[in-house]
Amino acid sequence: FLGLVNLAEQPKRNMDVVVKELNSAGIRLVYFSPDNERISKSFANKLGLETDFNTCITLQERTVENVEHDPRGMSEIKARLPRGVSEMRSHIKYVDNVPLLVPLFSEATPSASRQMMEIFQEYGDVVFCLGSALNYFNSPIFAQSDIAMAVEPSLPLRCLRHRESTTAAARAVAPSIMHAYASMDDVSRALTTLPCSLKAPKDTQLQMLLPFIREGRRVQDLVSAFSMYTVALPLLVALVVVGLYGLGLGAEVSAAAVLYIAWFVVPLVSLAFMSGPEAPGIMKLLPRKNDTVGWHARELRAISRELALRVGPSAAAGTALAAAAPGAVVTVLVWLALVESAVFHHHYHSMRVVAPWRNPAWLLVASVVVLIEAARVWQTALLERVSPLWWAFLVSWGVAVVIWDEVIKRKVRAAFFKAQKRLYLDFNTKLGMHSPV
Repeated sequence: FLGLVNLAEQPKRNMDVVVKELNSAGIRLVYFSPDNERISKSFANKLGLETDFNTCITLQERTVENVEHDPRGMSEIKARLPRGVSEMRSHIKYVDNVPLLVPLFSEATPSASRQMMEIFQEYGDVVFCLGSALNYFNSPIFAQSDIAMAVEPSLPLRCLRHRESTTAAARAVAPSIMHAYASMDDVSRALTTLPCSLKAPKDTQLQMLLPFIREGRRVQDLVSAFSMYTVALPLLVALVVVGLYGLGLGAEVSAAAVLYIAWFVVPLVSLAFMSGPEAPGIMKLLPRKNDTVGWHARELRAISRELALRVGPSAAAGTALAAAAPGAVVTVLVWLALVESAVFHHHYHSMRVVAPWRNPAWLLVASVVVLIEAARVWQTALLERVSPLWWAFLVSWGVAVVIWDEVIKRKVRAAFFKAQKRLYLDFNTKLGMHSPV
């Protein structure tokens, strides 16, 4: 006995940890393996994927030979799962959605892998493809996915030595040409990875994807708050202006005041949202699929109701305050804009959880707007012309807005986490997958 040589493929380090983190974030890792079921399951087990009953589907098309007799003796699938891409759509439509839930597809050719990605996309999944940068068969697969990342593989030492010796010999013959042009490996890699948004060297650990996902979700939260605010504030200004005109006080509203609010205060304050803090538990939330029937209409109705409840009382109070104090329209609108920006910092989290004062950009912008408005109030002598009771009511209405918004957020938060429970059940329920028959 001389020794043993390990010839098995090994995944990157800590892949099981990455898979666990992705699953908790509602991201399912699916492995397309060119090998048979037993070899594919062995490698998938090292990746941390499920390898229980019915967690693997072969993409080899069903024929008389592979149904009646398995010449390799490698099949472990006992349940009546679809076989090959041609059976996937009918199985999903008439039987169940197990093909959309399995983490492993064996005997996958590049064409079959691309077609399965297309099926995933048809049923609302967003596909992120991770593959080798030197396998030119991956190029159409990269192009089919929504976003792709190419990783440079670890080449055998013999290939590296052969490439270095060939390059050295070519440079000795034509040094100017070899220094001016890239090697064939570089050209192949560049052509294969043209559809890829991301490219990574061979020593890249996949844990680096997790901070990108976390930051992407944080930015998505902030963009959502930004969008809600930029819709709510112009609506609030419009309602106040319409209310003043309805009371016969249209002369109190000038075009300069509306432009100052709409073109200076609202854009400046809303852009400060983009440096807001990260909401807690952001990597435990499950994303919604793109195929939810009627979701956009339901979401639009829910947002419309929420905006009506949030903006309506402030518009009524703002109209009353502006009508009670001639020349105070800009002051009222600026104050409401700052108060609403504080409560709109997150869609459903309380101000105690996602506090606006933890956003330094918002603090700076709010301070600048307050100083500008204080200078304008001092210049126009508004402080002397308006009674202290009016100022007290203006400040107390800001407090009332915060309290009312917390009540609304409590209901929005309950509806949001109810939807999250439903998404969690849809993501983790695999009826029929763990049955031996």
